[in-house]
Amino acid sequence: MSSQPACLFALPRYFHVVILILAATSLTAKGGVLYKTGFETTDAPPFAAGVGTVASPKLVGTDNWAMVASPTPGNIATYYPFAGIDSSLVLELGQTAALGYLGTTALPSTTQFIRVARKVDAQPGGLPVIDFYCQIGLTQSTNGHSDDFELLVYNWDDKVLGGLTFDLTQSKLFRYDANDFNTTSTDSPYTDTGLSLSSLYGKVVEVTMRVNYQTNTWTATVSGVQVAGGTQFTRRPTTGTNAAARTFGSLSARWYITTAATPGNNWMLFNDWTITNSTPSITATASASYAANSTAAIAVTDTGSVGWSVSSDQVWAVVSPASGSGNATVTVTCAANPNAATRSATITVGTQTCILTQAAAPAVTTIPATASAAYPANSTASLAVTSNTTWSASSNQTWAAVSPASGSGSATVTVTCAANPNAATRSATITVGTQTCILT
Repeated sequence: MSSQPACLFALPRYFHVVILILAATSLTAKGGVLYKTGFETTDAPPFAAGVGTVASPKLVGTDNWAMVASPTPGNIATYYPFAGIDSSLVLELGQTAALGYLGTTALPSTTQFIRVARKVDAQPGGLPVIDFYCQIGLTQSTNGHSDDFELLVYNWDDKVLGGLTFDLTQSKLFRYDANDFNTTSTDSPYTDTGLSLSSLYGKVVEVTMRVNYQTNTWTATVSGVQVAGGTQFTRRPTTGTNAAARTFGSLSARWYITTAATPGNNWMLFNDWTITNSTPSITATASASYAANSTAAIAVTDTGSVGWSVSSDQVWAVVSPASGSGNATVTVTCAANPNAATRSATITVGTQTCILTQAAAPAVTTIPATASAAYPANSTASLAVTSNTTWSASSNQTWAAVSPASGSGSATVTVTCAANPNAATRSATITVGTQTCILT
């Protein structure tokens, strides 16, 4: 198409693509940002200002954005007019990137696909937990030929693993679960999600994807509709012919031209490209017995390659290990709870917290079995109270007054006696909690 209207997407709805390599659990926190850009002049590094045409300035070459075309041309610059930056596509989004038939330059007749990507600066080790986010919009062809636009995950060796395929020819959305590329196999890597694209053209709509490299599964939703629900992510082998390591290198936007000599004048925009490495999920709550050396286990999951540290805000709750990486179990060892009431500690793993509750000890109150006082007025007897709970004190005789009448924990109860007018001993029963003392 030779030119673009001033604004192609009015009243946009946001289309988010999130690729996360983690399994859904109780808590999830944002990890470190591996790459983020909004394709704006204010970004660091900045992208050149769009001038109303995605053919100029170019996306490729800025901030390490690269292009791959197949077959590989002698001069990759031939393909630059098909990936660019524009400030007029969606006014509310500012500058956006775009890929597709955007300019007047004709494609070589053998071209099968063009894709653009920005590889992450640092490859997370192990089985990474990655979040990918962007905004995207699609326009359908008007020249009678329609193509595919894809969001595909590539590993660190630039081998495709899987993703989503927006098939504009059929107006359908497919999951692309890369297989072993055996050309004699009838096992297609494409799975129809059942979602029609017809209602998405000319809009900016929402998409989320969640991929777990540890279990090789993923979930995805498009405009609130689930299109992948814990299914296998990639079927590509890790050894042998056409093997691909399950690492993360980039997420690519790809234009697949269904008929090489006659591309559609369709295209895709994308914006707010963000890749993050996620942090662990942990059990939200845990409990332990009141006894000394009682333990509680906290499951740490979805960590990928992210290391984590553990801490406790209470000295009576000791954590082990104090740090680690990958899926693990953190053990909290508790000192005896001396109180007849529960108590809690906050255990922090990375940025996640777990509330540990230790059970109350059994309520116990003890006092002496007997006590004595002299016969004069205001003579006293002291009762040592050993307790881990609240209690009340009483006397069954008016001449024996107790103080205090209630309390908690260990204390001393004083019994003050009136003068004994008789030439014989007398006694009172003093009760503290459920315990009794015979005062003579």
